[in-house]
Amino acid sequence: MLLTIYERSRDWHHALQLTRELATHNPTHHAVRAAQYSCEIGDTARGRRENDAAEHAYREALTLHPMAVRPVLALAHMAYTRGEH
Repeated sequence: MLLTIYERSRDWHHALQLTRELATHNPTHHAVRAAQYSCEIGDTARGRRENDAAEHAYREALTLHPMAVRPVLALAHMAYTRGEH
C-alpha cells in the first residue's frame, strides 16, 4: 500500500528505500522493482542535466539487477550524447 502511494506520487527515493527493506522477503522480485526506481531517479536527474547523479542512479540499477536493460540503454545514450561512440 505505501509503495503504491510512493509510486503514484513519483517519490522514487522513498519507493527505493522501502523496496530495499522489503527485499529481505523476496529479493528477486524486489531487485527488479528497485532497479526500476533507480532508473526513474536517473531519468529525473538526467532531465535536470545532473549527469553525474543520473549515471550514479543507472549504475546502481545495474548493481541491483544486473540483467536490467533500461539502465544499460540509458548509460549508452548518455555516452553517445557525450560523443563517446
